[in-house]
Amino acid sequence: MTPEPGETRFGMDIKRTDEGFICVYSVTKGSAAGRAGLSDLYEEANKIGHLLVISRLEGKSLMPSSVCSMGLMHCCDQNEIKDSLIYAMDQMDSIQIHLMAWPNHTYASNAKANGVVTLQPPKGL
Repeated sequence: MTPEPGETRFGMDIKRTDEGFICVYSVTKGSAAGRAGLSDLYEEANKIGHLLVISRLEGKSLMPSSVCSMGLMHCCDQNEIKDSLIYAMDQMDSIQIHLMAWPNHTYASNAKANGVVTLQPPKGL
């Protein structure tokens, strides 16, 4: 993504999911992100019920890396992401991101119900 003179943002809203993924949640049309094709990728991912996950930023992995025995996930530092984006914008420099579509299991499933099921005790009881 390459900003144009006068732009103050790359034009994408990113958030961390509960699982630790950094996802694109919106793209501003006409922005650096929009010009880079992020709008099309975001719309395509949403159409099939996937999240648009940023897997790498400037060569550094943003994916959750490990989980401790207490269930806490170790992820990238959000301040580091913010600093990388701000630095690139201040320098009017391009920034490279790697994206992937990830199934979003929080969306309603398109599966059809097969009807009511009645559970019966095993024969002989």
